[in-house]
Amino acid sequence: MVIVFVGPPGSGKGTQSQKMEEIKNVLHVSTGNLLRQEIASGSDLGKVVRDKVEAGEFPEDKIILELVATVVRENAKKNIIFDGFPRTLNQAIAFDTLLGVENLKVDIVFDFDIDMQALVTRIEGRYTCTQCGAVYHELNKKPKVTGVCDHCGGKSFDKRQDDTIEVLQKRVKIYQDSTQPLKRYYGEKGILKRINASLPTEEVTRSINAALLEAGLII
Repeated sequence: MVIVFVGPPGSGKGTQSQKMEEIKNVLHVSTGNLLRQEIASGSDLGKVVRDKVEAGEFPEDKIILELVATVVRENAKKNIIFDGFPRTLNQAIAFDTLLGVENLKVDIVFDFDIDMQALVTRIEGRYTCTQCGAVYHELNKKPKVTGVCDHCGGKSFDKRQDDTIEVLQKRVKIYQDSTQPLKRYYGEKGILKRINASLPTEEVTRSINAALLEAGLII
């Protein structure tokens, strides 16, 4: 099964993906994490990606699709959540082709709808584990053990360089401009489900589970 989470940065896609990965048999694939891993590798590609991310821009489709193609090939038999991909109509069409090679398709798409002020509040308190990229928040999602990552046991945390209000506003504008055709594309397929991402985390989780059940998708 292939699930797609669509939403602006800070809308809770990563949090919900991690919850499903912990509780259900689901692989969480974040293109953001894939890109950060490439940056950390110090490769020439990583340097190009770093400059774009720090400027609040998204890397070209070719780069993203290469990373995603590898994930699809290596995990074709698993249930997968793609967190933040595809982001544009062209990516969605190319994604369908990649999945078709493995006899897969996008089963359901969740649109995380949230207002700008809520995004600002979330971004200001967000920080990540430098070892695995797990996301936390100073107010509503602290590690179970202070200073220790719930997922990998890492003890080093940092605020993303792109987690600033200025970069957020730029990324949201790019997101809004690029995703309208994407949402129409999935809406016409009858697989787009809107989620009120401004609600508390547990309520968003219940909404996702209810939509999966209604669509007959059991994980």
